[in-house]
Amino acid sequence: MTGDFERSDGMAYLQTGSVGPIPRPVLEAHYRRILRFNAGGSPDELVAEAMAVRGKLARLVGAGPDEITLTSSTSDGLIQVLAALNLGPGDEVVTSDVEHAALEAPLVHLATRRGVLVHAVPGLSPAGVAGALNARTRLIAASHVAYAGGARLPVAEVARLAAAHGVPFLVDGAQAAGALPLDLKELGCDFYAFPGYKWLLGPAGTGALYVARRHLEPGGLEPWLGGFAGLTRRDLRTGQCQFAAGAERFERGTMPFHDFACLAGALDYVRDQGDVSARIAELASYLATELARVPGVRVLTPPGSSGLVSFALPVDAVAAVEELRRLDGVIVRSVPPSALRASTHFFNTREEVDRLVRGAARLART
Repeated sequence: MTGDFERSDGMAYLQTGSVGPIPRPVLEAHYRRILRFNAGGSPDELVAEAMAVRGKLARLVGAGPDEITLTSSTSDGLIQVLAALNLGPGDEVVTSDVEHAALEAPLVHLATRRGVLVHAVPGLSPAGVAGALNARTRLIAASHVAYAGGARLPVAEVARLAAAHGVPFLVDGAQAAGALPLDLKELGCDFYAFPGYKWLLGPAGTGALYVARRHLEPGGLEPWLGGFAGLTRRDLRTGQCQFAAGAERFERGTMPFHDFACLAGALDYVRDQGDVSARIAELASYLATELARVPGVRVLTPPGSSGLVSFALPVDAVAAVEELRRLDGVIVRSVPPSALRASTHFFNTREEVDRLVRGAARLART
């Protein structure tokens, strides 16, 4: 249903890896919901519509609804876990050297302010991870898909390593959730943070965190600082404080109910499109293949990795992004160290991909 994503400026939008467009029918339903509520709708009905998203997110990733907590972003979910672990001097974390700032920034903070030792393993190689693990390791944290290069990291192998050593594994799923088939039980990670506004085509300010049920049992992980939304009992006079039994214990306050109801509609829309991940993979493969035919273009993403395709040109990447937008009507982004990244979703077409390839060929010649 590419007509549900038509842009008035005619641009080919290949930037879903940053922010995905909301499908027109979902957006229209979102507006109607807001108008209906403002005209006298029930807050209880609105909250019920929004909270239905928890079950839909759980089905998406192969989890139970009680293992899903709603967040504002991937960063929010990652920070919730890092804070709850209460890491300090003497503790160690293993990560990769290809992380987005969403994970890298809080890890730097823990290293500089809390004295945590962080090991960055090139490419998250299982052998490198195994060599970095020791008795002081408190966490492994890494991306499912590298945001800049688009490579799928070996998270399943690392999850098995983590389990064998009794170390929890936190995954940044920003470039995987909605783009790749997911079964977090099969993957075996402990925590998985992802956004609602990239590949899932929901509104900004929505996201989720999966917390494996074993961490929700009595004596399990609790928020570093509890908010009223995650507590079932609180009493300052007696000092009693009881967190919710499920992952919702990490929810802190009032949710953007309209936006989460909109995300629920986006999840239904994407589900109704059939095998979206196969279409994403097919277009990404087509783009990578066509770019590889162009002299002067170097494709950086390994085949069959994800919906991201990164490539290098013999020109400045930031300037190339602007040239492609201005002369070819294609929206992509630059990524470090000096490359371009395109995202292919199911609504993109081969004509749009061809437009990008032609623009890249022109830039390579110049």
